[in-house]
Amino acid sequence: MDSDSERNYQEAVLKIVFLGEPGVGKTSIIHRYLNDQFSGDSIQTSGVEFHRKRISFPGNTDVSLHIWDTGGAALISGMLSSYLHEAHVLVFVYDITNTNSFVKLTDWFEMIQKYYPPTVDGSSKRKDPFMAVIGNKSDLQHLRTIKPERAMKFAQERGVAETGVISAQSNDGVHVLFRKITATVLGLRLGRADFEQDIVAAQLPQNSRDPNPIIRPTGNPSRSSICAIS
Repeated sequence: MDSDSERNYQEAVLKIVFLGEPGVGKTSIIHRYLNDQFSGDSIQTSGVEFHRKRISFPGNTDVSLHIWDTGGAALISGMLSSYLHEAHVLVFVYDITNTNSFVKLTDWFEMIQKYYPPTVDGSSKRKDPFMAVIGNKSDLQHLRTIKPERAMKFAQERGVAETGVISAQSNDGVHVLFRKITATVLGLRLGRADFEQDIVAAQLPQNSRDPNPIIRPTGNPSRSSICAIS
């Protein structure tokens, strides 16, 4: 790498923590993204699994994603604070066909608030994590019990910056989820190819696609985190 390239080269590290009830597909989403593989017989995660992936953006910018896959029992394990330490992004996952997995997100958010309590006067310099609420199993639209409007309202009430649905099984929306969140947090630009990658990979009939792919609620999110590029 020549001296000019070295001056223009930038790299950032982003810690992304996946949270949610057992069986919602956190591990399947991560494995689909990392290895482009899906197994319907995945074993539920016990404790936490750590993964790393480097991705590139235009402008000589590389981002090292540190992805933490927490088990559903993390909510009551007493180890949640260690998993959340210095996290830049929290992704809350629910199963769109399982109402209880969505209802239980309330418990997850209440627990998270213990680590990131709201400030009274706005004087705190603390940077809270960027948060996303993501429904998995968009390939099962005919079994869906959580409507987009309900998920959107839940997100807006909690100042969540990103919400949407994806499918680890069909690969619908998985790659763009990671790239969009990364780009949003770091202030980077996405190109058309970022979205076309998922469109080609999913290859779902039009009537089986979710009518509300990864979208952002209206209004200003109350929490966000910018990881400075060094």
